[in-house]
Amino acid sequence: MADVHAVREDVTTGWPARPLPGVCARTGLPTRSGVVLTPRGASYRDAEVIVPFSEAATLRRRALRRVAGLALLVGVGCGVAAAFSWFLLVPALAAVAVALFAARNARSLWIFPVVDGRELVIPNVHPAFVAAVAAMPERCGRTEGGGCETCTSSCLPQVQAT
Repeated sequence: MADVHAVREDVTTGWPARPLPGVCARTGLPTRSGVVLTPRGASYRDAEVIVPFSEAATLRRRALRRVAGLALLVGVGCGVAAAFSWFLLVPALAAVAVALFAARNARSLWIFPVVDGRELVIPNVHPAFVAAVAAMPERCGRTEGGGCETCTSSCLPQVQAT
């Protein structure tokens, strides 16, 4: 099992993004799925990058967001009811605390890429993802016809800007 609590690192690659390896950026496990994200600081509209993100990490984030939403609803409901019964103030505060905790953990599971000049920085990723990006050939995905003839890392393709 992968160590999901490993020390997080930043990975830097060229922009526009080249294909990224099929290793989950959050868990370090092999994956063929990814999420389409818009990096902050991109110089053109609709700039997107496909970051490998496993189904397990996606499900965990979705579950945490649902728990946060449900706890917030319970907290607001108890808070409104506390106007009539003061003892409901304690469950309202506890539910809001659970909502804040779950929302913070859901946010920490997400990836926030940033474009800095001609570089794409993907912060706080798993060390296995960093190693997979470093092991990729320099011209991966940049051959004639857009294929990847020298890479065997099962990359996730990127949409090239026109």
